[in-house]
Amino acid sequence: MSKLRGFLSLAGAAILGVSLNAVAQSTTQGAIAGTVFDTTDAVVSNAKITIHNDGTNQDVVLTSASGGEYKAPLLPPGTYTVTVDVSGFATSKTTQVVVQVGQVTTLNPHLSAGKTEQTVEVTADIPAIDFASATFGGHLSNTLQSPAPTTCTVRFTSITATT
Repeated sequence: MSKLRGFLSLAGAAILGVSLNAVAQSTTQGAIAGTVFDTTDAVVSNAKITIHNDGTNQDVVLTSASGGEYKAPLLPPGTYTVTVDVSGFATSKTTQVVVQVGQVTTLNPHLSAGKTEQTVEVTADIPAIDFASATFGGHLSNTLQSPAPTTCTVRFTSITATT
């Protein structure tokens, strides 16, 4: 009987030790995870996910995997704003996402098609005109630059040469 009592005491101490160890290692953080989809429920890869802690103003920036999934572990409990941005889609912004201790908050954003805007800015300098040089004169013919009479009034046959 004393062997059984010793065994039970040892087993009880071991269980108590494991329980205390588990309490000491309990988490004080949570996570946000999910999958990014489009409106047809196709996964969207390479989406930029920004998880903003509304209380501390800190950001965690992730990129969705090839299957559209993402996970932000080890987030302090609080309220977050999650923004998802990818080329060709409208930006998704979800506010009031609550993270609780030891919990994974699931958020599966569905992105709608958006227009891609592209701005092309062209700047061209107008060349200065230099009137002292003929650098740009090649575009005009010489006949336009010095007008000649349209009719000739001199008769060459009546000119005599004198020596």
